[in-house]
Amino acid sequence: MPAKILIVDDNPQVLRLLKIFLSKAGKGYEIISAGNGEEAYNLALKENPDLIISDVMMPQMDGIEFCMLIRENSPIPTVPFIFLTSFEDQETELRGFRAGADDYLTKPVDRKQLLTRVDELLKRKMNLEQVQSTTKQNKGFAGDLKELSIV
Repeated sequence: MPAKILIVDDNPQVLRLLKIFLSKAGKGYEIISAGNGEEAYNLALKENPDLIISDVMMPQMDGIEFCMLIRENSPIPTVPFIFLTSFEDQETELRGFRAGADDYLTKPVDRKQLLTRVDELLKRKMNLEQVQSTTKQNKGFAGDLKELSIV
């Protein structure tokens, strides 16, 4: 099943460009979008995206607050989260990482760099899900109590 990616930006041109980048990657991504953090949070709760790419500065709810809500108050607290913003100052970048971002890119972004980071974060997410699934399957005791010995 193709990954579902939520892209969030208040600039419709940036949303369009990101949709083009992700569509032309040839991975069959399902792309959903929102124009601000509040809309994105509600959409994320409904759609459970596999990855989020968000701007920082947006009306109603900025990306930092959106990321914090995802990490602290959602059913998807470990979803990979990339900030894509025009802010190049270190303080904003640090605020993004403190909020829970996995990556931080500045605009204009190189298409190959963005797609590589998206691919790697999605691979990491899949690997984590496989480990968690295996762990759940192996929980508990599996065996014959007659064969159990205490040394």
